[in-house]
Amino acid sequence: WSSLMRYEAISELREGNLVSVAAQSCIEAACLAWDTTEQKLLLAAAVYGLRFRSLLGDKEPSLASPTLDLSSSAASQSRRLSIGRDELSVPMAIVILRVLNTARTRNAGVPLTKVQLDALGLKNLIARFSRFSLHNLALRMSAFGGISPNSALAAWAKACMVTADSDEEISDKVLSHFEWTHRMYELLGDERQITRLPHISAAEAAFSAGRVQCAEVLLNREVYPALKVPLYLKMGKEALALASA
Repeated sequence: WSSLMRYEAISELREGNLVSVAAQSCIEAACLAWDTTEQKLLLAAAVYGLRFRSLLGDKEPSLASPTLDLSSSAASQSRRLSIGRDELSVPMAIVILRVLNTARTRNAGVPLTKVQLDALGLKNLIARFSRFSLHNLALRMSAFGGISPNSALAAWAKACMVTADSDEEISDKVLSHFEWTHRMYELLGDERQITRLPHISAAEAAFSAGRVQCAEVLLNREVYPALKVPLYLKMGKEALALASA
């Protein structure tokens, strides 16, 4: 379309106070589309309508964000992308499409629709990827949605315990990966989602796999002593359990 045709179309929508409705329809259509080019075109149209309305100073109700089971979704994405309230639904749609497009890749093999994702929930999708040993993908999904990566990290740490590496190599790998994930969430502004790393879960997995030395190293990094007590008792270390209690 030419600039004049776009202007005439948006003017007609403005006369009927339908700019927000049209933008919302574009956002919803983008979330339902499978082709990435079509998704980008629909989101671009929504942004164009919102910016046009903003420049003209129209006072219309703010757009509702597309629904998805994302913890602290609206506030988290608003902080992360530094956007205004009127454009809140656009970055939320981007988050949804990132999740859907990643899940539809050949490596993931989960061709979900938006409706199916709403029914399944992001946490259940992440748990499914962890069960399929797609641990890096599960961590990416957690970062996309701004939710805690602890379940994905715990599943990854458990998988590390059955490798041929030594206890020292595994503990170093787990601790460095935990620290890297913590720094990543800090950079994204979602440090509240990772206030406590799953050292206990990793230590329990190590002990169950017969890696006592690795379990002790991971337990030493747990910042809440009371959480160590049950595992110390399982390991037969009553003195350490008493001290932690």
